[in-house]
Amino acid sequence: MAKKILTLDIGAANIALAEYELGAKGDLTLLNYGTAALAAPIDTGDAATILSPALLELVREKGFKPGDVAVSVSGQMVFPRIAAIPAVGGDDKFEQNIRYEIEQNVPFPIDEMVCDRQVLGDTEQGDKSVLIVAAKIDQVEQITTAVASVGFLPELVDTAPLALVNALRAARPDEGCVVILDIGAKTTSLAIAEGDRIYNRSVPVAGNAITKEIATALGCTADEAEQVKLEKGYVAAGGVTEDEDEVADRASKACRAVLTRLNAEISRSINFYRSQQGGSTPAKLYLTGGSAQLPQIDEFFAESLGIEVEFLNPFEAIDIGPKVDSEALGADGAQIAATAGLVLRLADRAQFAVNLLPPSLVEDRAEKAKIPFVAAAGVLLSLGLVLVMLAVNRETAVLEARRDAIKTRADALAAADKKVADA
Repeated sequence: MAKKILTLDIGAANIALAEYELGAKGDLTLLNYGTAALAAPIDTGDAATILSPALLELVREKGFKPGDVAVSVSGQMVFPRIAAIPAVGGDDKFEQNIRYEIEQNVPFPIDEMVCDRQVLGDTEQGDKSVLIVAAKIDQVEQITTAVASVGFLPELVDTAPLALVNALRAARPDEGCVVILDIGAKTTSLAIAEGDRIYNRSVPVAGNAITKEIATALGCTADEAEQVKLEKGYVAAGGVTEDEDEVADRASKACRAVLTRLNAEISRSINFYRSQQGGSTPAKLYLTGGSAQLPQIDEFFAESLGIEVEFLNPFEAIDIGPKVDSEALGADGAQIAATAGLVLRLADRAQFAVNLLPPSLVEDRAEKAKIPFVAAAGVLLSLGLVLVMLAVNRETAVLEARRDAIKTRADALAAADKKVADA
């Protein structure tokens, strides 16, 4: 039987909500989706007042029905780490070593964090390679509480970088070492994936930095610069080329200046991955995210990094429903890419599977999960009592029938006895 699945990706400035259908044979279909801008960055104020209105807007405009939802949060909110954990001393010792690894590498007390881990395999030294992901409980709880206030009940909290890697792995299972670059508004999430290895970090160079650079170059406000970026922005080619449109020319050079800084961070990350984690040189870079739509951005990275660049299409492994506008999806695909990774996670088709659902919500879901069992137990108890009563009533009726038969026989024998006595 087909099952409907809701997925929600929460970025710094936008959210994307999508509904999928999981078929009986495990096939996935995108049924509906929508994106909405947040009134303010999610980390600058109360999540409820920022996130809830955007969710309600999507419910009204797209007709979503609230229910269980899988959520992904921005990579800047989490602390990912790949650790080699000695596989000695039993399960308890193994968990203690993971806890020690978290305490040593996460800059907050472990009691303030929600953590999850996934064993990826064995290292060459015989240790266990473990993916550890942690986030601050209060930040995650603010988001899940805001989501729940609109009627959506989070059942999973993933990270956008892992969701994107899962989407790529489902679409291109034979890819080797690749880079996924998710250029958002406030930060760029960089993930290097190779087999069971994954390395990711957040870089504070993204769309807002481009807007700021354009505003400086043109001497205008941020709002005006954003409009210029959307209407005339592109990445200038190298050398001394100039655009006849002076505004477009200055804006394009501003875009290139910011992306040059981002390119330096990408190169630094690749070098770190190769030298410190023994990884390979990436053969391809996949672009996604709202700010990755700048014209000529793929050409810029292909030239500067010297590798093949392609835009991530997460729907190669997912069907498109008849009510989805394919042309619009082509433009919006980058903004909802993480939702594809989330639905793959719930369909048990994801390579990386972590869940940062806060403890309070885990307890709430556990209590709600008990309700059907308690109700069923009550029904069974009531049914048992009814059956006992029916059995007792039946036995009573049988005994009464036997008593009547014996009385009738006794009366007949008494009459016969009287006749004998008279004779």
